[in-house]
Amino acid sequence: MPSELPDDSRELLHLFAELPADDRARILSLVRSLSLCHAADALRKSPFVSPLSRAAAQGSGIVSTSAPVCDPCV
Repeated sequence: MPSELPDDSRELLHLFAELPADDRARILSLVRSLSLCHAADALRKSPFVSPLSRAAAQGSGIVSTSAPVCDPCV
């Protein structure tokens, strides 16, 4: 692990590495979903994005069962 990381970050990485593979996969999936939710939210709120682009980014309204679920409270 790089030494430029703070101690608490190194400890967190160490604990993460000790988790079973299934738990690590679920955590990474959750983080990716949250990142996607934040990116989509930022795009919807951006004053630099045209209304047409914003509507396209929101999609057709059809939700895939594999699509990440965004928690509106985040």
